[in-house]
Parts: sequence; C-alpha cells; structure tokens
Amino acid sequence: MKSDSAVTNLHNSLSNKGIICKAINSIVLIAALSLMTLGCFEEKFVSNVSIPIEVSLDTVRFDTVFTTVGSATRSLVIYNRTDENVNISSIALANGESSMFRLNVDGIPGPESLEVPVLARDSLHVFIEVTVDPDQPLSVSPFIISEDLLIRAGENQRIVKLEAWGQNANYFPSRDSQGRLISLSCQSNQITWDDQKPYVIYGLLFIDSCELVLPAGTQVFVHGGLARIEETIFNDGGLIFLPDGKLTTRGTADKPVVFQGDRLESGFDDVPGQWSGIRFFDNSTGHSLEFTEIRNSIVGIRADSASSARLENVIISNTTNIGLIGVHASLEVENSLIHSNGPQSVALAYGGNYTFTYTSIANFENQSPALYMDNFNCLDAECSTVLVNALNATFINSIIMGSNDDEIDLNDATNGMEPDFFNLTFENSLIKIDEVRNELDPMACMDCLEHNGEPVFLNELEDDYTLDTMSVARDQGIPIPGLSIDLIGNIRDMNTPDIGCYEFLD
Repeated sequence: MKSDSAVTNLHNSLSNKGIICKAINSIVLIAALSLMTLGCFEEKFVSNVSIPIEVSLDTVRFDTVFTTVGSATRSLVIYNRTDENVNISSIALANGESSMFRLNVDGIPGPESLEVPVLARDSLHVFIEVTVDPDQPLSVSPFIISEDLLIRAGENQRIVKLEAWGQNANYFPSRDSQGRLISLSCQSNQITWDDQKPYVIYGLLFIDSCELVLPAGTQVFVHGGLARIEETIFNDGGLIFLPDGKLTTRGTADKPVVFQGDRLESGFDDVPGQWSGIRFFDNSTGHSLEFTEIRNSIVGIRADSASSARLENVIISNTTNIGLIGVHASLEVENSLIHSNGPQSVALAYGGNYTFTYTSIANFENQSPALYMDNFNCLDAECSTVLVNALNATFINSIIMGSNDDEIDLNDATNGMEPDFFNLTFENSLIKIDEVRNELDPMACMDCLEHNGEPVFLNELEDDYTLDTMSVARDQGIPIPGLSIDLIGNIRDMNTPDIGCYEFLD
C-alpha cells in the first residue's frame, strides 16, 4: 500500500499530465487552424506585365546527330528578377502544332502555354524535346531542324532559337559554326569530299591554299541566314575561294554535283535566297565545274577581278540576285542553263573575257533583262570618274530569252568611240532584242536569230527549258568540235545541232 505522500505525488503527476495534454491539444488545434488558413490563402500573380525576359540560353541546341530513331530533351530557364509574382503571357513554338519540337512548361505539355505563373525572384523551367528519324526523307527530317521559341511578357517578346540535327551527314566544319568565318586549308594540296553521306556547310567557308574536289554525286547543303560579328551583319552560309583556293567538281549526267540550301521541307524546293552562293575572289583561278547544279541561293556564282573558271553542263537557278556574275573575270560556259533569277540572269561588269557556247539564259516574269554587260567601274557614288577595261564576250549557239522586248542591256563607257573596248559577237544564237538592235555593231551578229514570238521552250512557266516541237531554235546551230552532247548528256546532231543547252529528241 502506497503512502499518502506517494498518492499525493501520483495525483500531482496526473494533474500535470492533464495540463500538458490540454496544452498539446491547444497547439494541435492552433496548427490545424493555421493550416486551414494557409490552405485558403492564394498567392497573387500579376498578368500582362512587360517585365524584362531573361533566359538561360539564346539558342537551345540538340547536338546529337541521330543515326537511329531517337529523342533528346533540353531545358531552358526563364527568370523573373522582379519583386512581383507575374504571369508570363505566352510561351509558344512558332510552328505550332506542326512543329517537330515539343514543349513541357511547368508540367503541362503542348505547343503553347498561356499565363504561366512565376514567383518573384524565382525561375521557370521549360523542357523541349525533339524526336528524329534519319531514315525518313529530307522533306520530313531535314539536316538542320530550326525553329523559334517565342516568349512574351506583356509587350516584351524574347526569341530563343531551337536547333536540332536530323540526319547523319558530314557537318562542315562543325555543328556550332553558324555565323562564323571558317578557313579551310590543305597546304596547296587537295581535299576530296567523297563520303556517301551529304555535306552540310554551317557557316561562311573560306577556301585558301587548297583545291576542293567534289566527285560525281556529291550533295552539298548550305545552311544560310543572317549573321552578325560585332557591328557587321552579313549573309551566312556560302563558299568563298581565295586566290590560292580552287573548286573542282566532277559530276556526270547521271550523278551531278549539287549545291543547295538545307531547307528541304515541302514548299522550299524552289525558294530562292536560302544561302549566299559561291564566290571566286580576286585572282582565284583554275576553277572547273562539270555537271553541277547550284540552286536556291542569293547569287549563284560570282567571279571577281582576274579570276577564271570553266563551267560545263552547269545549271544555276532560283536566285534572289544575279545568277552568274563576272567582274573583270574570265569565264568559259558550255552546255549550261541559267534561269529564274532576281534581276539579271547573267551580268558581265568592268570588262573581262567571256565565251558562252550552247548556253540558255532565260529570265521570264522579270522586268530586268536576262543579260547585262558593261566595261567600266565607278570610282565614286555619282560615277563621275570611271575605270575602263575591255569587254570581250562571245555567244555561240546560245539562247537569250525573257519576258521583255529587250533581253540584253549594254553599257559602253566609250560610247562606241573605242570598239576594242566593247567587243561582242553573237554567232548562230537566238536573242530577243528590239531597241538594243540599234546599239549593236552590225558585224556583232553573225547568222543571229531574232525572236518574233515563235515558240522556243516547251514550258518556261514550269521551268522546262527543253525545246518545243516547233521551236525556232531547232537545227539552227553550227557543229563545234569537242562538244557532241547537250546539258544532260544527249548526243547532238553532227551537222545541224539545236541551239541552247538542250538538243531536241524526237
């Protein structure tokens, strides 16, 4: 039996425990009420606020070249540096539902997210995914997949570039060289691009002390666009051959060498201006192009002062600017077709030496003439002072056609006072002229055919420049030793060949 003091201590202990229990119950109740209160409280977010949009990356690159079907995911962080809780107005893919990229913003998938909340002094993660199947055609899975991610906060907008590589190709010089000036040199030797995989040029490529050789069937795709180096903005994506650089292409009728832009999705087949073009710099000589196609560029080929090139069975088409430019250069052009160009198809400036044989120059649906020629260079903006250089241009078995009455524009700085400085010859050629006829020396045209509305091409509106059945160009040429085939390898008539780049086949 416990003593009275023990019972008293036990009673006091139980009483203390009751107090403690009451205290604990009170704390639990307060905590529960607090949680209920917090649960009812909502953070306030301000919409349509033009806050500065800060991002972790200007360009999100998926630098994997897929050789099999695969997906890759990258992330982007958007920062809210303000002291307010804000809603980002929209985060969207420029191509919407048709995009090859996929977004996940704050756990919500979709091509666009609206009113996305970001706490003050906090950030938001955006996950971007792309799936690429390199076995699909280029029209579905192009070499370089690019798109804009558009982020808008009120009136402010930020564009983040998305780039992925969709095909297993030779990306030259590398996949991160966009907007860079890249030099290729091989100590005056040769570099041959003979891999079966296509070559994709990414950047502005300068070839020096090197001969670049492209065998039959080589496919070169060029990624163009505007680029900036410091304060200089330039057209990206092109090949520039310096004085000790040389281009040699060895295509065949069945396997031509092709230069074109890398946008091969549906609708880009004949879109001009996708890349800069090919330029032979001053004193760059000995270029040789055989069975080669150059298309969808800004300029096809530009040959600068004292440069030289030989073009055999070459097609230059769909340029936003001039197709072929010679500036005090030397060019030999045979069995070639130049068509669908911005202003002129061919421009020969500041003189030079040029021979066109079996060549069709066609510039329809254009207010500029197909062919422009002059023999001077302006030294000031007003062209009050000029340098004159002799122009020697010969056209044999060739066609110069377009939509205008005059498809030749002549500009002789000597106004005919120095015939040796403006020496033109058109031999067995079909030319469309009207008023320019009075500017030509009567001896310049030998057995020329003037176009008077007769059929010439099969369908120039569809860029089919083969000869019509009733074409006035049929059987009007003279045989030229060594040139027995046409642009696509058909045998020409030995006695009365057709003029232009194509021989008519019955």
